Amino acid sequence: MSKSSRSGRIESVSVEKRNRAGWLILAGLTAVAVVMRFYRLGDLPAGLHYDEAFNGLDALSLLETPLTDWPVFFDENSGREPLFVWLSSIPHALFGPSIWTARFISALSSVLLVSALAWLGWHVAPWLGVRNRQLFALWCAAALLGLLWSQVFARYGIRATLFVLLETVLLAAMWRAWQHEPPARGAWTLTGVLAGSSFYSYLPARLLPLLLLLLLGAAWLHERQRLQRHLPGMLWGVAATLLLSAPLGSYFLQNPLAFSTRIGEVTTGVGLKEMFVNLGDVLGMFLVSGDHNLVSNLPNRPVLDPFLALPFLIGLGRALRRSWRLGRLFLLAGLGVMLLPTILSDYAPNFFRAIGALPFTALLIAYGAEGFVGHAELFRRGGLRRPAEALGWATLCGAVALTGWTYFGVWPSSEAMFYGWSEGYSHMARRLSKDYETRVYISPRDPTHPHAAALPHPSGEYLLTAEGITPLYHDERFCLRVALENPARYFSLTGETGRDQLRLDSYFSDSAPPRPVVFDDSGKHWATEFIREKDTPAAFPEMRPFRVKLADGIELSGYRLSPQELQPEQPLRVRLFWRVNRTPTQDYTLFLHLLHVDGEGFFEQLAGFDHLPGNGTCPMTEWLPAEMIVHEAELNLPTVLPPGDLFVAVGFYTPSDGRRMPVSLAADDHILIGPLTRAP
Repeated sequence: MSKSSRSGRIESVSVEKRNRAGWLILAGLTAVAVVMRFYRLGDLPAGLHYDEAFNGLDALSLLETPLTDWPVFFDENSGREPLFVWLSSIPHALFGPSIWTARFISALSSVLLVSALAWLGWHVAPWLGVRNRQLFALWCAAALLGLLWSQVFARYGIRATLFVLLETVLLAAMWRAWQHEPPARGAWTLTGVLAGSSFYSYLPARLLPLLLLLLLGAAWLHERQRLQRHLPGMLWGVAATLLLSAPLGSYFLQNPLAFSTRIGEVTTGVGLKEMFVNLGDVLGMFLVSGDHNLVSNLPNRPVLDPFLALPFLIGLGRALRRSWRLGRLFLLAGLGVMLLPTILSDYAPNFFRAIGALPFTALLIAYGAEGFVGHAELFRRGGLRRPAEALGWATLCGAVALTGWTYFGVWPSSEAMFYGWSEGYSHMARRLSKDYETRVYISPRDPTHPHAAALPHPSGEYLLTAEGITPLYHDERFCLRVALENPARYFSLTGETGRDQLRLDSYFSDSAPPRPVVFDDSGKHWATEFIREKDTPAAFPEMRPFRVKLADGIELSGYRLSPQELQPEQPLRVRLFWRVNRTPTQDYTLFLHLLHVDGEGFFEQLAGFDHLPGNGTCPMTEWLPAEMIVHEAELNLPTVLPPGDLFVAVGFYTPSDGRRMPVSLAADDHILIGPLTRAP
């Protein structure tokens, strides 16, 4: 065998070993990602965030919706792109609804992002002048694991991480297509498919065309011949993008407010001066002070820890040095464009809105670390290369360890976590009775609130649907549902109550008083529990009996006025006691009016309002037989009370047609309480 042949074979074996080692390292990084993303996913964070509950409920509803009727956009909660919700329906269907399944797609996306970022690093490396392509790709993946930013959103059941995965895969496919010689139509078509799919993921996807246009302009200036060769393939990619995004675009044309609602909400009040302030805050988020919101970050912690700060600065300096080169422009433009959502909106810096900058941050960290190794190779004929590589790996591993310690050790111990992630609902879930004959009432949530609709289960897991028990809701500040015959457990969320509530225990004098059962991290009461035993009689000592029958299964048992003597400009509290004989068939609107009777017997309205019972927290179609609905409302009296009799008029009507609910022996279908007593 010739010397050259032997040398070639040795080189081939060496390359094969390096490739095998690279795959093993990538597998190890992926395994670390699996642990960091899935360990205790169902109970850390311990609660279900408002947005997670919203997404989970929508995903669950899709299981009962024909595939052809799945929405291309969800208008609720300020509007949301649908892809995350579509995919979340799969784990809900396979494993049942829970906190774990609500976060599964985010965690899985973040695990896949490790390989996707390595793929992107591999394909962009030649355009960055990287010496060791494989090492750079692996360090891109390792840098991602070292960012607390990535760890937090990986375990948050929202659209952010899924978007970053699609963004990264799209950019990797674009660079792969750009390098392919001769140009491949299929590679550009795949890029277009990924671009079209990204619009269904999250709002910052709308900025990706801006980034691609900037790169296209740079390619026209510096890589014109290559661009001309690839132009037909690019047109195929554009066609694929337009075709795939057409349903969403058509929806926005028909519903323009859906396109702009969320943008308008976050940019209100942001003028030129505010944008300059935001720019400084956003640039400072990498090294000085990051997002203040506990849900997105350990408050004020910068993006970069001490391990990652220097590699990032080196990478940024390398990119700025010859920024007109296509690869370096890609890093800088990508970072800048994807930071625009937080620069142009309120409460900057906002890690959620800036999530599209995450892969570019990891790329710059890896670029800086690779540059450090490259400079080390220049000394002592490359003798410092291996120590420099070892130092680079030690730095990135230190960042990963610090992120794990911060996320699993420091972050959960913050007192604000309890409220930021609504942990109280998880604690309350564990207290729910397994006796399905016992009614469970929760206040002050209304049934449409995501945390009320994401019903907790006796097992302690959050379910996104009722299973065995159906908690009932009211707001005891305005409406109290008293079970007259059935055993019941009442949970009062005292940590969310802004004013004195109606005292349930005053109606069951033989029962034990309410007791605190859920505490926040500072030891403050968040929820109390009151148990109404089956044979405990109910009494309403403050009620003045005044029995009037109404239609649709209800009757007025009595009322209470406070104060009992009217004074001008003073509020009059009217407490009404409605007994339910059968569940009403409609949700009626209640009216409460202060009437004056003049000398000729004509009624004049002096004050009053119309509203849903309990301000919407006590829908009448949910009232149950053998309940007493204690409803309190407040009338603001006028500055002058004219002479003559004063009455409070009470009744119900259907909001669709204004037709009043019939009242027994009342021609005008309302109840008159009075005449009222005036203060001397």
